[in-house]
Amino acid sequence: MTTVGKIYSDNCIHCKKMAKDWEKMKKHVSKLGGGDVDVREFETTKDAAELDKYKTELKEKYGGDLTYDGVPSLFKVDRNGKIEYYGGERSEKALTNWALEQDKNVVAGGSKKRVKTRKQNRKTGKKINKRRTKKKSSCGFW
Repeated sequence: MTTVGKIYSDNCIHCKKMAKDWEKMKKHVSKLGGGDVDVREFETTKDAAELDKYKTELKEKYGGDLTYDGVPSLFKVDRNGKIEYYGGERSEKALTNWALEQDKNVVAGGSKKRVKTRKQNRKTGKKINKRRTKKKSSCGFW
């Protein structure tokens, strides 16, 4: 069974912004995952003991070390104990696709969405001039 988890803080603005999309993702995963994906949440102060227990279980069972530098931190542990951290878009669709290990072009709910690559846009003559910059926040993640 794959485990998808979120480590968050009640005081973090970014965690609060992501909460609605996380809840929607949990609903999609329960419908589409067929019980093969376990979703966990750990609040850094309230669930500190539970988080430490989970980290110890991972270390004993697989030898993996679950770490986090800031909140929100999203992680996935596969059947073999490999830990993968998520740093992508925090939308419901992106989170669902990541949790279910679907192709990036598959949108939650099974519909497909065509995404053009830079190479395809060069062929059509369209320019992509989007520049994304991220500023670090006080909670250490964004």
